[in-house]
Amino acid sequence: MEVKKRGDKKVIKGEELGDDDFVPEIIQKGVDIKIGLDIAWISLEKIAQRIVLITGDSDFVPAMKFARRNGIQVMLATLGHGVKEELKNNADFLVEVGLKEIMK
Repeated sequence: MEVKKRGDKKVIKGEELGDDDFVPEIIQKGVDIKIGLDIAWISLEKIAQRIVLITGDSDFVPAMKFARRNGIQVMLATLGHGVKEELKNNADFLVEVGLKEIMK
């Protein structure tokens, strides 16, 4: 995973600016593609029979389809967040309980 820092956002609190007036904006790059590659590798090598994916990101649909075509069951856990139907439709199992219910 690569972490990048996009410039500083200026937050003006007074006339003089200090370190506390700047908040760095940190973003992750390439995480989705790396997880997708792991899903493909797991399914091609038959390392697992089932993959549990906890996400609401529909960018994972191609990886889910690939895994299912290779005989891997895909369980999608949404943690109670609303997700696109396309994501739900490409899972073999769907768990929509929230994190609070899981932690009980």
